[in-house]
Amino acid sequence: MFTDPTGATAQGAIGSSTQELALGARKVFEPTRRLRLFMGGGPTLVSGAVKGNVSNQRFSASGSGVGGWADVGAYLTRWERVNVGLRGRYSYGEVELARTTLRAGGPSGAFQVGYHF
Repeated sequence: MFTDPTGATAQGAIGSSTQELALGARKVFEPTRRLRLFMGGGPTLVSGAVKGNVSNQRFSASGSGVGGWADVGAYLTRWERVNVGLRGRYSYGEVELARTTLRAGGPSGAFQVGYHF
């Protein structure tokens, strides 16, 4: 159930999604043979969409924009070629949906495992 600013209610469902394509560069520091620290950043293309059905009225809107991203992290190299680490990332971008400018992106974190060759 949805309520608008006047107090009116309606039944329905709304779904939304965002997508991001990030380009950029990353600098890796090697303070020890096994520990690597990194930081990076660059531009990102963001897109967003919303669609739904409220009170039997279907609607949809989508848009795209440009923003940026930055990340920092660290990983340990184990068994000569396996990397295990943590990463923190922030991305942002503005997307216009139905004549409203919205901010897409935000903070994220990840545990990463990779094979290096």
